[in-house]
Amino acid sequence: MSVGAAATCLAFLGAARMGYKQNSKGMQYFFRARVAAQAFTVLALWAGIYVYEDDRKATNWKAREKAEAIAKAKHVIPMCVNADEGRLACCVGCRQ
Repeated sequence: MSVGAAATCLAFLGAARMGYKQNSKGMQYFFRARVAAQAFTVLALWAGIYVYEDDRKATNWKAREKAEAIAKAKHVIPMCVNADEGRLACCVGCRQ
């Protein structure tokens, strides 16, 4: 994402330089380059979210499985809140 942000800044600087030199065609070129750089930034951000979302979900799933295996090995029953009665109740095999 920082590459796209740097490209956008460079395009703005180029457009400003062309405006100072009163070169309207060069200025238009750099403004179009800015739009392309911003599109690249947005696409890179979207692709990063799409790619790393699956990885994050897989990591969380593995961590949950590991925690449940450790709890089962220690004979610890995970606790949760009983939504109906608003009190703690065991989640698995409740005999209350």
